[in-house]
Amino acid sequence: MSHPLIENERFVQIAAPLGVGVIFLVAWELAVMALEMPRYILPGPIAIGQSLVADWGTLTRALMMTLQVTLSAFVISVVLGVLASLLFVQSKWIEMSLFPYAVLMQVTPIVAIAPLIIIWVDNTS
Repeated sequence: MSHPLIENERFVQIAAPLGVGVIFLVAWELAVMALEMPRYILPGPIAIGQSLVADWGTLTRALMMTLQVTLSAFVISVVLGVLASLLFVQSKWIEMSLFPYAVLMQVTPIVAIAPLIIIWVDNTS
């Protein structure tokens, strides 16, 4: 005999991921405690929660700065992407000439470009 909640697909869709998440967090906390892991190497979920509460003001300011930079980068990338696409559709010759460089930019890892951006941009704070 099965339980009515188990037969409710919506309940299972919500409860199953939540259950796995709780199990993961408990296992993580227990592993950190059992291994006596220093907080600066791997903090447990409880230590992370405590830091989140204690440093809420600082973390909120950092979050706002990160969101500002992310939104600015998104807007710039959309504008440059639209301009590039408009340039590509103007002529088959332009598309054939620039397409290899567009592909090269797509396959270049951001980790390889990030240090150059930091060097080129004067104000990274």
